[in-house]
Amino acid sequence: MYQAICGVGMGGTLNEAEEQVIQEFKHKAQMNLFALEIEMGQEDLLEEYVSFLHKHPDECVKGLTTIMEAAVRYGWRIDRILHTFSEQAVGFAIESGSSNNDEIYHYFYQRAMYEQWMGRPRDAVECILQALRLAHKLGRVFQEVCCTVGIVAGSRDEGANRAVSSTFEE
Repeated sequence: MYQAICGVGMGGTLNEAEEQVIQEFKHKAQMNLFALEIEMGQEDLLEEYVSFLHKHPDECVKGLTTIMEAAVRYGWRIDRILHTFSEQAVGFAIESGSSNNDEIYHYFYQRAMYEQWMGRPRDAVECILQALRLAHKLGRVFQEVCCTVGIVAGSRDEGANRAVSSTFEE
C-alpha cells in the first residue's frame, strides 16, 4: 500500500530539480502516512515503520516520539524498538544546538511517559531531566514541563524526587 501511494510517478520527463522535489514530497508523504497509521493503532506497521526510520535517520526523533505516544495509548511494549535506536537516542541528548530542539524535547517527554507507564520511574525521571535541561538551555518554558513534573509528583520513588528537586536548585 505504501509503495503504491509513494511510488506514483508523473508522465513526461522531468529535470533533476523537479525530480528531487517530487522525491522529497514522496518521502514526506510516506513519513506522514506511517505516523498517521501508527497513531491510529496499527501495531502491525511498526516493523515497516522502524525499517523506514533506519533508512532515514533524520526522521528518527519524530518517528520514535510517535511510536512512544502510540505505545502508551494502546499498551504496546516497544523496549526492543527503543533499544535498536539507543545509540541515536544518546545523540539526541547531545544535539541541544540543533534545529530540531522542540522535537528532541518532545522525544524526552514521551520517553518519560513511556518509562513511567512501564513502571520505571527512575528512567522516567532521567528523561524528564533531559527535557528540563533542554528547555532551560533554550530559555523556554514548555506547557508539558508542568505535566512532566506531575509524573514525578505521583511517584513514590524518593531518589527520583530528589533528582528533580536538585535540578531546580541548579
